[in-house]
Amino acid sequence: KFDDLDGTHALMSRMVQNETPYFIWTTRRDVLDCRFLSKDQMINHYARAGSFTTKVGLCLNLRNLPWFDEVDANSFFPRCYRLGAEDDKKAFIGDKQPKKQEKNPVLVSPEFVDEALCACEEYLSNLAHMDIDKDLEAPLYLTPKGWSLFLQRYYQVVHEGAELRHLDTQVQRCEDILQQLRAVVPQIDMEG
Repeated sequence: KFDDLDGTHALMSRMVQNETPYFIWTTRRDVLDCRFLSKDQMINHYARAGSFTTKVGLCLNLRNLPWFDEVDANSFFPRCYRLGAEDDKKAFIGDKQPKKQEKNPVLVSPEFVDEALCACEEYLSNLAHMDIDKDLEAPLYLTPKGWSLFLQRYYQVVHEGAELRHLDTQVQRCEDILQQLRAVVPQIDMEG
């Protein structure tokens, strides 16, 4: 039963109860006798017209299109499958399963490491309340657009397996910053 707590469904039903529908959508063609339709009314099912009014019929017609015209249905219509046919069912499952993509690894430059270090230093200075005396008009190290690019490269390294290029001198700076962060942020390993 339809739960209509605020009466919306009842109100909408009353508003359209005396209106004549011009397109009648039904799941079965025998629900309505087509002889009683006026000339400006349509129904989505007609006798012996399944090739045009059903999904399977449309799918089959699109597959047969190359026999009648030099056009590929995939260029203007989404892929469709007849799940009742075993071959189509296997094709559907194959298309929907994630595929391992072979692609060249993305390389992230040493400048990214410098940006990360500067962002961590700025965070440390904020934690030490050194930002209190800072001019409010002074720009942050990274602009919103810069942060967006930084996060994109971060996700490439952490989640997509991008190769992080770094200089040997940066390794020691990273370890030093991490030690400083651990001293003031006890849950840093959980935060990431």
